[in-house]
Amino acid sequence: LLFKPASYKFGTTYVGAKKLGPNEQYPILISEYGGGMIQFQGIHSFTSEIQAKAVVHATDKSFSMYQADIGYKGESFSAQITGVNASVINTGNLGRPLSSEDIKASITGRGANVSTWYGC
Repeated sequence: LLFKPASYKFGTTYVGAKKLGPNEQYPILISEYGGGMIQFQGIHSFTSEIQAKAVVHATDKSFSMYQADIGYKGESFSAQITGVNASVINTGNLGRPLSSEDIKASITGRGANVSTWYGC
């Protein structure tokens, strides 16, 4: 028989006092720690149109993944830019700008999506 030592996880959540609607409150901070990894996620809405999110995941004392995005959502136009493991020094980065625009009230979601990847 193989016995594995017990593994515990500890998680925290914080919801701020900035209310944008009956079901929307910001900032939201979520973290989890355990089993040699830590993960943090933060979501904030600066205005009702502009929202940002960041995620950091670390294992074995080094960052294994990080992502950040910011978006704008208007009445007939939305745009978002996302960076994953973005670094000017290290290679292997992913950037993704995204935008969409409504043609008429009955036709939604026409847009452009561009992804770029560089490095190894």
